[in-house]
Amino acid sequence: MAEIYLARTRSNERVALKRIHPNLLTDSKFVQMFLDEARTVIQLRHPNIVQLLDFGKVHDAYFFTMEWIDGKSLGEVVQQQVTKNIYFPVDVVLWIGLDICEGLAYAHVKRDHYDQPLGIVHRDISPPNVLVTTSCQFKVADFGIAEIRNKGVQTQPGVIRGKFSYMSPEQSYGDPLDHRSDLFSVGVVLYELLVSKRLFLRENEQATIEAVRKCNVPPLRKSREDVPEELNDVLQKVLSNDAKDRYPDAPSFADDLARILKKHYPQSSRQVVKKYLNHLFPMSGFHMRDDHVDIAKKRLQNVDPSRMNTKQPFPIMFIIGIVLIMVLLIIGVDYMFGFFQLGIFS
Repeated sequence: MAEIYLARTRSNERVALKRIHPNLLTDSKFVQMFLDEARTVIQLRHPNIVQLLDFGKVHDAYFFTMEWIDGKSLGEVVQQQVTKNIYFPVDVVLWIGLDICEGLAYAHVKRDHYDQPLGIVHRDISPPNVLVTTSCQFKVADFGIAEIRNKGVQTQPGVIRGKFSYMSPEQSYGDPLDHRSDLFSVGVVLYELLVSKRLFLRENEQATIEAVRKCNVPPLRKSREDVPEELNDVLQKVLSNDAKDRYPDAPSFADDLARILKKHYPQSSRQVVKKYLNHLFPMSGFHMRDDHVDIAKKRLQNVDPSRMNTKQPFPIMFIIGIVLIMVLLIIGVDYMFGFFQLGIFS
């Protein structure tokens, strides 16, 4: 619904300029969706979210400007990886997952100036909507179809928005969504990066939706033996068909990704991301910056690698059942012992 240009400010700074497509200017619904995106994203200021700088209207044309990302989209990275016929290093995938989770963790809990939750659900997490800067930082982009409280255009129940092959089962039914739907989409992205194969994409849209709803996720180690078992458990959890069985929030998901990175790849750093990206794109000049705010690195430093969130506690009903059985056994033994004493002394 929009056109995107490379533009320059009066101070000659490069920015991305997005304006509503001219043939949609008379459609009030599309205009409102465009304004909803601008009003939402301009409130989000985080190193792992593409920053919106300004928005307005000139000669009946609505526009907004965003920071210019001088790198690639994750979609382009995947295409180059396929072209070179190589696997993503597991630790690089973990760094990507951490960056995406950090951006979503911030967006999901963002509040407005009245201290009310915005209730943001991105709804379109996929490789084209994750951008990587030349300083090797991954950023979530394009909140154009994001769900948000009190926005001008609300999605009607049963209406599906998003890329079919990356949506959650509940999103495929057009059900109300929360942040766990975005986490499912992140899980699909990470799974595909690791196995170099699409998880739910089929020959047509209907078959793809059916695959999403069946939610059959083969174990990672069937495709890659070098993937830690804990990472398979993490992705199986976040890709659960029922949202209640997934991680409750993005920080919990990110913590487990960080624990795996810290335990199995203790020498890994953002440098391995730089090395891999420069291997894929030798002329792009990916580099490290001293002023780079690395939120994922801070999480990595603070997690305990032995405390995985995938470990399931004993269900309370199971514990209650065991206690009841033991009580019944004690009563039964005591009852039989009473009969035994009566038989002896009668």
